[in-house]
Amino acid sequence: MTTTDNRPPPTFSVVDELRAIQKLPAQSERRAIRVRAGVSLSRIARDLGVSPQAVWRWENREDRLKPENALRYGALLEQLAAMCAADETPREAAA
Repeated sequence: MTTTDNRPPPTFSVVDELRAIQKLPAQSERRAIRVRAGVSLSRIARDLGVSPQAVWRWENREDRLKPENALRYGALLEQLAAMCAADETPREAAA
């Protein structure tokens, strides 16, 4: 699909951007997920192709992420949280 002036549509719509950002965990939970998973801030940054400073801002004071970063960061946090939950389940059952 193209626009009337033959330019391709933007990669992300406003709706996509809002959904990606709304889906992110709260800032305090973002850091907690990373720490619980035992993953360094630098490793997250490297995997996402951003600076460690950007990840620090996302964890501590900034909710304005580029839509593509919000999608990738959210997916990574979701995977880390799922791994942590899976790791905790057997311990709780055995206790």
